[in-house]
Amino acid sequence: MSGAADDRGFVLFGVGPLKKSSGYVGMYYDRTYAERFFVLRINPAARNPSAGATLTSLPQADIAPGKQVDAIAMSPDGTSLAAILSRATGATPTGLGYLTVFDLVNGTQRTWTREVCAEGKCSQGPVGDWPPVVGEPSRVQLSWTSDGRSLLFVAGATGSQVRLLDVDAPGGDLMADSYPLPITTGVIHWRDDVLTPDGKSVFTGNNPAPRALVQANLFRFSAATGKAAVVNRVLISVGLNGTGYGLDDVLWTNFNGSKIIVLGARPGPERGSFQGNVATPNPAGQTAGIYNGTHYTPLPWPANVVDAGW
Repeated sequence: MSGAADDRGFVLFGVGPLKKSSGYVGMYYDRTYAERFFVLRINPAARNPSAGATLTSLPQADIAPGKQVDAIAMSPDGTSLAAILSRATGATPTGLGYLTVFDLVNGTQRTWTREVCAEGKCSQGPVGDWPPVVGEPSRVQLSWTSDGRSLLFVAGATGSQVRLLDVDAPGGDLMADSYPLPITTGVIHWRDDVLTPDGKSVFTGNNPAPRALVQANLFRFSAATGKAAVVNRVLISVGLNGTGYGLDDVLWTNFNGSKIIVLGARPGPERGSFQGNVATPNPAGQTAGIYNGTHYTPLPWPANVVDAGW
């Protein structure tokens, strides 16, 4: 789910029943499930309660056979949907990625692809960092600036680069129409990357510690300088013993990032520290809260809810 800035428009990603398969990854990359986009419009001024909300399927933004959705983000004005799509054949990702912006008003769309060149040969490369949305619905890997003209994305898997795309650029070359932000870490996978609407900061979650001491960090980076500040630091395991905590996902940020809503945040043992979500396959154990400086306010969170949009 992803929402517009006025909290009156939302894009919903609907998924049909998953068929059983032999492996966790294969279950997603075989694309054995139906996918579709819906738009939810809320009108609080409607006199008739039944007209206060409308849900519409988006045939013009349908997911073609053989593709799957890896990330979505609705533009602040509610008129566009950005999505990262990838090929969904076989038990492993093919490395073919697409970044598409759908116009929700007139039904048109634009698609960018990324070429990767090595040893004199070029081919289409990946966009974003897997798994697909159905596997990790709370991970945010696309986010807009407040003017709706720039879009943050991860260029390829394994945390290669965070880049800002000019959605008004005339071409379809993802790298030519974007530029990298000076954000670097010593990790393989970046869990989620959320740009503040003012375009000045990026929240990134990752696992930088060695295997014997697995540590989950939530950072705030300056988009201009790359300078990092730790928002949260949690031990997931010590040696082979799990601590019961997992990564935090940033679901929403206000204009300048002074307030964020985090899925999984919990008060920690140290002042200003917030422990991560209990790592359990049961979503009933999920938590969420508002982080404001050193103050944490828990949010009532219903059982079996794994994602939300603001």
